[in-house]
Amino acid sequence: MSVKHPLATAWTFYYEPDARSRARSKNWLDTLTRLPSIAAVEDFWAQWSKLPRPSLLHDSSVYLFRSDRAPSWERWPRGGKWTVTGTELDVDAAWESLCLAMLGEQLEEPEEVCGGVCNAGRLAVWTSGTSGEQQSARLRELLSLAPDVTLTFKLHAAPSEPRVPTPPRPQTTPTKPTPPRPPTTAAPWAKNAQGTGMAAATADVGPGGARLQ
Repeated sequence: MSVKHPLATAWTFYYEPDARSRARSKNWLDTLTRLPSIAAVEDFWAQWSKLPRPSLLHDSSVYLFRSDRAPSWERWPRGGKWTVTGTELDVDAAWESLCLAMLGEQLEEPEEVCGGVCNAGRLAVWTSGTSGEQQSARLRELLSLAPDVTLTFKLHAAPSEPRVPTPPRPQTTPTKPTPPRPPTTAAPWAKNAQGTGMAAATADVGPGGARLQ
């Protein structure tokens, strides 16, 4: 009977289908196919031999996460992910090296490493906290990355911006209503004027006989 070599913690592979399958489900985690947990090195290689290589995953992905940490970034809003991209990236070789490094707890701050994901164009390492340049250098070393391969870190959730209080609305001074214009009293001699033309001619004459302009 062969003796297995146990891992420090159990790990689990997940398979993510294509985009059309994801669109039919409201819960993203329900679209993932979860494989049996891996507790030993021999269990890893048994499943590894049956999984597709990343270069064949054009519209799907494969995840390897700690069994007690599902691949859902909402559970680690303070964390982020390192993404590995580049035309010179050998995604198949890099994914195998990344899986072995995670199982062997070889990354910087391994307790913060949640897992990794791969597809045809890139790799990513998810962490429960922020990572520094030491993690970038460690990944480049362990994965034997070419100089033009890019590593970028992105937070799962953008930090909340401080709320700027809305300034109070200035109070306006109520304007006094304009008093109504007093009616113009026609001169007595204008009232006795005979004829339409005379009344029209004297309609614009004010008190004292001055013509209103």
